[in-house]
Amino acid sequence: MTPKTKQLIISKIPKLRFSGFSGVWEGKKLGDICDVKGGKRIPLGYSLQKENNGLPYITVSDMENGSVSVSKIKFVPESIFEKIKNYTISTNDIFISVAGTLGLVGIIPKELEGASLTENADKLTNLKCNQLFLFHFLNAGSLKKLIENTKTSNAQPKLAIYALKTLDLNIPEISEQQKIAEFLGSTGELINNLKEQKENLESYKRGMMQKIFSQEIRFKEDNGNNFPDWEQKKLGRLTCIYDGTHQTPEYVSEGIPFYSVEHVTANDFSYTKLISKDVFEKENQKVKLEKNDILMTKIGDIGTARLIDWDVGASFYVSLALIKQSKDMSSSFLAQYINSENFQKELWKKTIHVAFPKKINLGEIGECYVIVPSLSEQQKIAEFLTSIDKVIESKQQQITQVEQWKKGLMQGLFV
Repeated sequence: MTPKTKQLIISKIPKLRFSGFSGVWEGKKLGDICDVKGGKRIPLGYSLQKENNGLPYITVSDMENGSVSVSKIKFVPESIFEKIKNYTISTNDIFISVAGTLGLVGIIPKELEGASLTENADKLTNLKCNQLFLFHFLNAGSLKKLIENTKTSNAQPKLAIYALKTLDLNIPEISEQQKIAEFLGSTGELINNLKEQKENLESYKRGMMQKIFSQEIRFKEDNGNNFPDWEQKKLGRLTCIYDGTHQTPEYVSEGIPFYSVEHVTANDFSYTKLISKDVFEKENQKVKLEKNDILMTKIGDIGTARLIDWDVGASFYVSLALIKQSKDMSSSFLAQYINSENFQKELWKKTIHVAFPKKINLGEIGECYVIVPSLSEQQKIAEFLTSIDKVIESKQQQITQVEQWKKGLMQGLFV
């Protein structure tokens, strides 16, 4: 056996393996183990409809990694079924989006058995391997590499059928396929359960916010007495509001963090573009971002607020509004209130919806009304809602950890 042949054999043995299995995996092309077929465009003169009185038609916008969003599905009239019946997809198949958003992989839920498939997706059908094994293999990285290596001159990226057919993969015997699929399936269920728990917590918090800010639920003083009645005031009468620099700064490789909308919406300020110290100090002369201030999005995404609860040294872009801390308001309470349905309705009324991207002018933010409890009740409300946030954040950390663990496992389980 030559060293080259020995290396080839070793490369077809996974790093991680369940007990009871041995031997090399067999090298195949995707086209060897399934048929790859494209979808079908709706014939001219017909359009999708929301009413469930036709046939489900799956588009790329309905697709998610793993499945299809049943709630988003639209329908085509039964009168054109004969024109598209050869492009239906079964729960035994796998779909792959091949235009626009490339590489979404999933399995059709039973509710959509026999749905028609858009021309921007392909189906893998007549599988000669375990369906879930192939699904997990495609999500393990090989498909992503294929997409990255596929060159196209089209304005819309496209993944050709022939490219999918020639995708390399290594296949173990069917019993090992099933073992891997079952294990990764249980890991996926764990992730889905954690996500469901997080969604339930978020739903619970939204419900509590609605009851608290509508005053259906009231807190009491430590001695059991009622707090004073709430007052309605304009935000601009309670605090000062500024926006960030209107000029896109020159970014540097080492320097001071520069915040924009994406950092606030993701609630992640760890990785940002950087500006020089000179630019930072110049911006600080206009307005300085400090601990216990609030940043709120005002262009594109409107009204997402984040409390700056750390010692900060950063500047920010014009797409954000800075709501300064005030002796009359708990910043933690105000950040929660800004994210509430009550304040979001105020912002919506003053947003310029015809602008692209939509925006709200700085002066209009201060004209929005806030219903203000006493400072002591503000603090109790903030503590309660923040405690829920901490549980939600903890749940997200669990999700991230399990997803990373699963990713590492997949890199070891497949070759």
